[in-house]
Amino acid sequence: MTRLLAIVSEQGTACYEACLCEHCHANPEHRAAVEKKAAGISDIPNPADWQDATGNDALACIVCGHPKLLVWVRVGDMGEYESFDSLDDALDYLNELKAGEVTGWVEGGMGVGIETVNYHGYDFVSLFWGDDDANLTAHLDAEERMEVEEGLEEVYI
Repeated sequence: MTRLLAIVSEQGTACYEACLCEHCHANPEHRAAVEKKAAGISDIPNPADWQDATGNDALACIVCGHPKLLVWVRVGDMGEYESFDSLDDALDYLNELKAGEVTGWVEGGMGVGIETVNYHGYDFVSLFWGDDDANLTAHLDAEERMEVEEGLEEVYI
Protein backbone atom coordinates (compact mmCIF):
# COMPACT_ATOMS: atom_id res chain seq x y z
CA MET A 1 0.00 0.00 0.00
CA THR A 2 1.24 3.47 -0.87
CA ARG A 3 1.86 5.61 2.22
CA LEU A 4 0.70 9.20 2.66
CA LEU A 5 3.03 11.70 4.30
CA ALA A 6 1.92 15.06 5.69
CA ILE A 7 3.36 18.02 7.52
CA VAL A 8 1.61 18.50 10.86
CA SER A 9 0.40 21.58 12.71
CA GLU A 10 1.31 22.59 16.28
CA GLN A 11 -1.74 20.64 17.46
CA GLY A 12 -0.46 17.51 15.73
CA THR A 13 -3.07 17.62 12.96
CA ALA A 14 -2.00 16.52 9.51
CA CYS A 15 -2.30 19.45 7.11
CA TYR A 16 -4.40 18.74 3.99
CA GLU A 17 -2.49 21.37 2.02
CA ALA A 18 0.81 19.67 2.84
CA CYS A 19 0.21 16.01 1.98
CA LEU A 20 2.05 13.83 -0.54
CA CYS A 21 1.97 10.14 -1.34
CA GLU A 22 5.33 8.41 -0.95
CA HIS A 23 5.89 8.42 -4.73
CA CYS A 24 5.37 12.20 -5.07
CA HIS A 25 7.31 12.78 -1.83
CA ALA A 26 10.31 11.07 -3.44
CA ASN A 27 10.38 13.87 -6.04
CA PRO A 28 12.51 16.73 -4.59
CA GLU A 29 10.61 19.36 -6.59
CA HIS A 30 7.21 18.25 -5.27
CA ARG A 31 8.54 18.04 -1.73
CA ALA A 32 10.15 21.50 -1.92
CA ALA A 33 6.96 23.09 -3.31
CA VAL A 34 4.86 21.66 -0.48
CA GLU A 35 7.41 22.65 2.18
CA LYS A 36 7.45 26.19 0.78
CA LYS A 37 3.65 26.32 0.95
CA ALA A 38 3.69 24.91 4.50
CA ALA A 39 6.19 27.57 5.59
CA GLY A 40 3.47 30.15 4.93
CA ILE A 41 0.95 28.46 7.24
CA SER A 42 1.11 30.08 10.67
CA ASP A 43 0.56 27.03 12.92
CA ILE A 44 3.15 24.76 11.28
CA PRO A 45 6.28 24.91 13.43
CA ASN A 46 8.56 22.92 11.11
CA PRO A 47 7.60 22.88 7.41
CA ALA A 48 10.08 20.06 6.75
CA ASP A 49 8.77 17.67 9.43
CA TRP A 50 6.92 14.96 7.48
CA GLN A 51 4.80 12.44 9.40
CA ASP A 52 3.13 9.23 8.24
CA ALA A 53 -0.55 10.02 7.61
CA THR A 54 -1.53 6.74 5.96
CA GLY A 55 -5.11 5.80 6.79
CA ASN A 56 -6.32 9.38 7.33
CA ASP A 57 -9.38 9.39 5.04
CA ALA A 58 -9.51 13.20 5.01
CA LEU A 59 -6.16 13.44 3.19
CA ALA A 60 -5.06 12.95 -0.39
CA CYS A 61 -1.81 13.63 -2.20
CA ILE A 62 -1.99 17.19 -3.54
CA VAL A 63 0.01 16.22 -6.63
CA CYS A 64 -1.56 12.98 -7.89
CA GLY A 65 -4.71 12.67 -5.74
CA HIS A 66 -3.83 9.31 -4.20
CA PRO A 67 -5.74 7.59 -2.58
CA LYS A 68 -8.82 9.40 -3.85
CA LEU A 69 -8.21 7.79 -7.21
CA LEU A 70 -10.26 5.01 -8.73
CA VAL A 71 -9.13 1.63 -9.99
CA TRP A 72 -10.17 1.35 -13.62
CA VAL A 73 -10.74 -2.00 -15.35
CA ARG A 74 -11.66 -2.88 -18.91
CA VAL A 75 -11.89 -6.57 -19.74
CA GLY A 76 -10.96 -7.28 -23.34
CA ASP A 77 -10.77 -4.86 -26.24
CA MET A 78 -14.57 -4.66 -26.56
CA GLY A 79 -15.29 -4.10 -22.86
CA GLU A 80 -16.42 -0.91 -21.16
CA TYR A 81 -14.30 0.84 -18.55
CA GLU A 82 -15.58 0.15 -15.01
CA SER A 83 -14.39 2.05 -11.93
CA PHE A 84 -13.83 0.69 -8.43
CA ASP A 85 -13.02 2.34 -5.12
CA SER A 86 -10.44 -0.30 -4.22
CA LEU A 87 -8.20 -2.90 -5.76
CA ASP A 88 -10.03 -5.59 -3.79
CA ASP A 89 -13.33 -4.60 -5.42
CA ALA A 90 -11.70 -4.69 -8.86
CA LEU A 91 -10.31 -8.18 -8.15
CA ASP A 92 -13.74 -9.42 -7.05
CA TYR A 93 -15.16 -8.12 -10.35
CA LEU A 94 -12.41 -9.80 -12.40
CA ASN A 95 -12.96 -13.09 -10.58
CA GLU A 96 -16.73 -12.86 -11.24
CA LEU A 97 -15.92 -12.46 -14.94
CA LYS A 98 -13.49 -15.40 -14.79
CA ALA A 99 -10.54 -13.36 -16.03
CA GLY A 100 -8.06 -16.02 -14.90
CA GLU A 101 -4.58 -15.84 -13.45
CA VAL A 102 -2.00 -13.24 -14.52
CA THR A 103 0.38 -14.41 -17.24
CA GLY A 104 2.03 -11.03 -17.84
CA TRP A 105 1.89 -7.26 -17.40
CA VAL A 106 1.13 -4.79 -20.19
CA GLU A 107 3.09 -1.55 -19.78
CA GLY A 108 2.49 0.89 -22.60
CA GLY A 109 2.15 0.52 -26.32
CA MET A 110 -1.34 -0.92 -26.45
CA GLY A 111 -2.20 0.04 -22.87
CA VAL A 112 -1.62 -0.66 -19.20
CA GLY A 113 -2.85 -3.75 -17.39
CA ILE A 114 -2.55 -7.51 -17.30
CA GLU A 115 -2.67 -10.48 -19.60
CA THR A 116 -4.31 -13.63 -18.32
CA VAL A 117 -4.86 -17.10 -19.71
CA ASN A 118 -8.25 -15.88 -20.96
CA TYR A 119 -7.38 -12.31 -22.04
CA HIS A 120 -4.14 -11.65 -23.90
CA GLY A 121 -2.67 -9.79 -26.86
CA TYR A 122 -4.93 -6.88 -27.82
CA ASP A 123 -7.70 -8.54 -25.79
CA PHE A 124 -5.96 -7.90 -22.44
CA VAL A 125 -7.38 -6.49 -19.16
CA SER A 126 -6.77 -2.77 -18.61
CA LEU A 127 -6.00 -2.18 -14.93
CA PHE A 128 -4.74 1.12 -13.51
CA TRP A 129 -5.32 4.00 -11.08
CA GLY A 130 -7.10 6.93 -12.66
CA ASP A 131 -9.22 10.01 -12.15
CA ASP A 132 -13.00 10.26 -12.50
CA ASP A 133 -12.68 10.28 -16.30
CA ALA A 134 -10.54 7.11 -16.51
CA ASN A 135 -7.37 9.06 -17.28
CA LEU A 136 -4.31 7.09 -16.19
CA THR A 137 -2.67 8.75 -13.18
CA ALA A 138 -0.62 5.85 -11.76
CA HIS A 139 0.42 2.31 -12.52
CA LEU A 140 -0.04 -0.34 -9.86
CA ASP A 141 3.02 -0.48 -7.61
CA ALA A 142 4.94 -3.69 -6.83
CA GLU A 143 2.86 -4.50 -3.75
CA GLU A 144 -0.41 -3.96 -5.62
CA ARG A 145 0.83 -6.16 -8.47
CA MET A 146 1.50 -8.95 -6.00
CA GLU A 147 -2.01 -8.49 -4.65
CA VAL A 148 -3.40 -8.88 -8.19
CA GLU A 149 -1.28 -11.93 -8.93
CA GLU A 150 -2.34 -13.58 -5.67
CA GLY A 151 -5.98 -12.45 -5.88
CA LEU A 152 -7.01 -13.67 -9.31
CA GLU A 153 -8.39 -17.19 -9.40
CA GLU A 154 -7.33 -19.89 -11.86
CA VAL A 155 -10.06 -20.19 -14.47
CA TYR A 156 -9.98 -21.36 -18.09
CA ILE A 157 -12.81 -20.44 -20.43
